[in-house]
Amino acid sequence: MNIEDLNWENCSAIVNGKGSKQREVYFTTECKVWLKKYLASREDSCKALFVTDTHPTTDGYSDDQVGIKTSC
Repeated sequence: MNIEDLNWENCSAIVNGKGSKQREVYFTTECKVWLKKYLASREDSCKALFVTDTHPTTDGYSDDQVGIKTSC
């Protein structure tokens, strides 16, 4: 999921589901506040919403399967 997939006005995001179907999911106003704080704290220019330096896959799913972008 990329930052551009967020709709701040509607507190929603477009996610790619099973079979590459796009769906709109909603988040709370509190979540919106925390997402904005998180994005303001980042010091990179990566377009991915969540970025990590490590690749945790302890649950058996690859990062691609859960929609996490791990590098830019």
